Amino acid sequence: MKSAVAGATIPVLRILHTGRLLEQLPEPRLSPLRVHAVVEAPEVTPDESYRRVRQDAKLGAVVSAVRRAAVDLLARAVAAPTPWPEGLVELARDVPRAIPLAEVPPSIRAAPIYPLAGGGMTSLDAILASPARQDRLFEEL
Repeated sequence: MKSAVAGATIPVLRILHTGRLLEQLPEPRLSPLRVHAVVEAPEVTPDESYRRVRQDAKLGAVVSAVRRAAVDLLARAVAAPTPWPEGLVELARDVPRAIPLAEVPPSIRAAPIYPLAGGGMTSLDAILASPARQDRLFEEL
């Protein structure tokens, strides 16, 4: 599922309830992470027809858990030795925009995933340490 932004993918969440597909829904609360997840979530509340998930705090908790799991998975992946697939690099770049900067895992902060204008790559930690870039970084993220 593509969004109006060129190349951006709207995250999709497939909710299973007791092993049965309850609903597949676009989940913009997971943006900018480009996640497509299938989740067994017995804690969510089905509507009366058992075709939709009620939009309540229980669903919000599931969305938060999926976001945490996606960030943890990306953090473990970039902690592995390079070379990384380009798709992994692109997904890891989404993390600082998806969660508060203070919560970005150390492995993502230290990973050289941002291209430099003159060639090569740099990390979020290096960008944050550069006084010339600090003010603009938060505008860009």
